[in-house]
Amino acid sequence: MFYKLQIGRDRRFIEGGDINDWEAIICQKNPGHSRAGMRITRLAVDVLSESVVDFSQTLLGDIVITDRVLDAIVRAELTGFTASPVTISSFPAGTDQSRFPRLWELTIVGKGGFAGKDSGIKKLRECDDCGLVEYSSFKNGIVVDTDQYDGSDFFSTTEYWKYIMVTERAKSVIIQERMTNVSFVASTELKWPNGVVEPE
Repeated sequence: MFYKLQIGRDRRFIEGGDINDWEAIICQKNPGHSRAGMRITRLAVDVLSESVVDFSQTLLGDIVITDRVLDAIVRAELTGFTASPVTISSFPAGTDQSRFPRLWELTIVGKGGFAGKDSGIKKLRECDDCGLVEYSSFKNGIVVDTDQYDGSDFFSTTEYWKYIMVTERAKSVIIQERMTNVSFVASTELKWPNGVVEPE
C-alpha cells in the first residue's frame, strides 16, 4: 500500500523567504500560461516560530525537514529523495540560534510514472509552445501503476507531482521516530480538496 505524505500548514514553523528566485517560463502563444519554473536559488526560509516541527512545507510546496528526520531516513536507507541545506533568512526576535536544528530541503526524485487508469485522471490539454500540461482531477484517489513505479520509498506521479507518496516502509520509519507535523492518507482514499475548483 502507498500513502500520501500530509504535512500540516496549521502550525506555521517556516515560510519561504523573499530572496528566493525562479526561472521564468514565457508562453508566446498563450500569455496566461506564463509562470514561474524551477527555483534557481537555494531554498531560503523565514523561521516564524521557536516551536520546531520535524516536517514543514512552504506556501509553494517546498518541503523542509530537520536534522532528526534526515538522520532517520538515511539510517533506514530509504530511497527516492535528495536533501540540500536550507538558508535561514530570519528568526523570531530573541531566538537562541545556537540551539536551533539545521534545516534541509527534501526534494523528491522517486518516480511513480503516470497514475493508474483507475484513478480517473485524464490529460485535458497540452500547450505546444510552453509545454504546459493540464490534467483532470482524480476520481478514485491516486492509484499507483506498479509497472511504471521505480520502487522508491518517496515518489510522486507525473500528473500530481506535488502529492508526495511514500511506501509502507517509509511510513513505519516516520511513525516509529515520532516525527511531528506529518500524517498519512492511503493514496487510493484521497479526496479532491474542498474549495478547489476541479480542472475541466
